[in-house]
Amino acid sequence: SGSPSKISEVTFGDVKREHLASDISWVPVEGTTGYWELMIEDITIDGVSKKICERCHAAVDTGSSRLTAPSSMMEQLKPFVGRVKDCGDFHALPTLGLLIKGQTFHLAPRDYAESHRHGRCVLSLGALDVPPPRG
Repeated sequence: SGSPSKISEVTFGDVKREHLASDISWVPVEGTTGYWELMIEDITIDGVSKKICERCHAAVDTGSSRLTAPSSMMEQLKPFVGRVKDCGDFHALPTLGLLIKGQTFHLAPRDYAESHRHGRCVLSLGALDVPPPRG
């Protein structure tokens, strides 16, 4: 933490269960791009399957603050999440769900959209097309 009032720590080789907000879900890493990839079974919008990403791979990158997907998938998501113009639209954004190993991980609007100064909101979603031969 950058705050002197909050304590930060790094733990290697162990999990401090008292720091967990939920159970850990173990997911196998797979794929051939060189990224840590996992299989996404589907994407849901407000709990409804949209068949946007059936059995597709997603790269897991803790060093990025953006969620990225191939541009073709982002085009399919746009009707659902691409309508935010200012922070007043936050209430209209859906909950995104990522179905992974039979469990849906829900992302509330605050998890994929950012509020900036002057009431401007920006989606933390972006297109990323990995070129051949890796993509």
